[in-house]
Amino acid sequence: MNIGKMDMRVKLQHQTSTADSYGQPIEGWSDTATIWAQKIDVVRAAVSLENEADMENTKYVSRFIIRYRNDVDGSARIEAGGRIYLITQIAEIGRREGLEIVAIANDSNDYA
Repeated sequence: MNIGKMDMRVKLQHQTSTADSYGQPIEGWSDTATIWAQKIDVVRAAVSLENEADMENTKYVSRFIIRYRNDVDGSARIEAGGRIYLITQIAEIGRREGLEIVAIANDSNDYA
């Protein structure tokens, strides 16, 4: 793991639930940590090949390499460069040296 390649600041976020003044739950996201990461774009492809002009279905798949943390799981998400990435896979690098995270973003920002 090359720490020198971790040149992007990203936010690790977890879902939170708070109550409004009437006691009704409000779902949202809160920043857990701001960390350094190496971002590697894996693919940018249209999911639907039937209509290549339909760029709403364009998915961005990226790999993020970060230092090891024990609070990263599939319920977390990453905000990087103004885009929200949903975590799909997590692999440990070495023995708690780092994490390799595969995440998917959608330009429609449905996840905000």
